[in-house]
Amino acid sequence: MSKIIIVLVFQVLTCSVYAKMYAVIVGVSSYESAHANLRFADDDARAFYNYLISVADIASTNISLLIDKEASKNKVISALSTQFKKATADDQVIFFFSGHGGDGKFLVYDSPTSKNYLLHSEIKKQFKSSKAKFKYCFADACHAGSIKGVKSKDTTTVATAKFKGINDKLVVFMSSRSTQQSQEKGNLQQGVFSYYLIEGLKSKADIDNDKNITLLEIYAYVRKQVIKETSNNQVPIMFGKFNKEEIIITLK
Repeated sequence: MSKIIIVLVFQVLTCSVYAKMYAVIVGVSSYESAHANLRFADDDARAFYNYLISVADIASTNISLLIDKEASKNKVISALSTQFKKATADDQVIFFFSGHGGDGKFLVYDSPTSKNYLLHSEIKKQFKSSKAKFKYCFADACHAGSIKGVKSKDTTTVATAKFKGINDKLVVFMSSRSTQQSQEKGNLQQGVFSYYLIEGLKSKADIDNDKNITLLEIYAYVRKQVIKETSNNQVPIMFGKFNKEEIIITLK
């Protein structure tokens, strides 16, 4: 299985600090080429969409949800361009992708037969063009670590790096190293990383029970749970330009 989920999130729950949030959420379980189908990528996308609507309170007009055949490369790029261009310097932008992936690319609905891959470089271009200062990337992905542009190494703490040309605040949270596949599990009815990411953001990553979840806390929680669930075959990594003690969620 070659599965990838990518999520780009900007200070999701601290809504009062920023003006608005804009999101593009993509999930592809049923591909144009049937042999490439997945089980839960569409469920991952819907779960993240529901999380943003119910917890982060994003206006539905500020979210583009593209599932299966609606998630062609042209539609994904168009949605990213449309939503990201709306953001001002005080806003947040979000991109979530769940589906197949490989080294340096994501596979949208029409990718397997047309070779119409959604390249990591194209995603970075959309982030670079956005005026939003706060840019967070969460990814549940086969070979997800390859988005760094170099082969990722196992780390026990948060690693720091940045997308070339993006100098704003940016967090990229990937489900696995560049050499690893990302798993989806029937007992979870989701991708392993996306399941624990959402659970962590809801409250379970609040290790010290202070109602605030930091980047370090969400990283530590998700990494521990994913490694356990996959018997150490999938190791999440986080990199970007950020303070690891920064609060990304204030719980109600």
